[in-house]
Amino acid sequence: ETFNEKHSVNVMGLFSLAHYQTNYNYWKYTGVMDGTLWYNLATGSYDAGNSTTSYTENSLASFAVRANYSYAGKYMVTATVRADGSSKFAKGHQWGWFPSAALAWRMSEESWAQEATWLTNWKWRLSYGVTGNNSGIGNYATQQSVAGPIYYPFGSSYATGYYPNAIVDPNLTWETSYEWNAGFDFGFVRDRITGTFDFYNKVSKDLLYSVELPLEAGGQSVVTNVGSVLNRGIEIGLKTVNVD
Repeated sequence: ETFNEKHSVNVMGLFSLAHYQTNYNYWKYTGVMDGTLWYNLATGSYDAGNSTTSYTENSLASFAVRANYSYAGKYMVTATVRADGSSKFAKGHQWGWFPSAALAWRMSEESWAQEATWLTNWKWRLSYGVTGNNSGIGNYATQQSVAGPIYYPFGSSYATGYYPNAIVDPNLTWETSYEWNAGFDFGFVRDRITGTFDFYNKVSKDLLYSVELPLEAGGQSVVTNVGSVLNRGIEIGLKTVNVD
């Protein structure tokens, strides 16, 4: 919406829900009658040791609200609040909040800058944002599962039992990155020379990583949040129209 000819406000909201499901079935038969394909498996012998089935699923719910404000096409502000909930994490750790904000000043729109006819665009930018990642873990990384069967003797008979097949971290949560970026866009000579310059600083914390436990703690690997990584650098882009 635009009011007083110079103020412009835009608000956007979004919601998404994604559900992923995999159902896998594999049965092996040997000695099936020729020409019957899988329509008459009873003519063969079922190989239970080499047959398997599995089922997995996960869900992701996302909400976001974004607001944009612009004054006279020169001063711009953007703010976003996003929330994501993943079924991969245990209750109490499923939701992550990821806000962001950005400021921009299109200096080339100032009256004193428009006197320079060779300058067609000059825009300063500054932004900060938080993002989350849950792709580095399996669907049931925080749920204890079992393996087996294993048979235990009770007198003259055997009983069937199962045992935990992995160690899990119930406090596992989102891997989170915090990044700020400062830069500018430029255009000269009717935009025949354009480009960008950016300096960024990104810190990723609570990394999703598989850690090997010592023997006295079980001797298995467990996915947990560990450590942090810093990425910092400069990006420069340049485009020229040499012949028009």
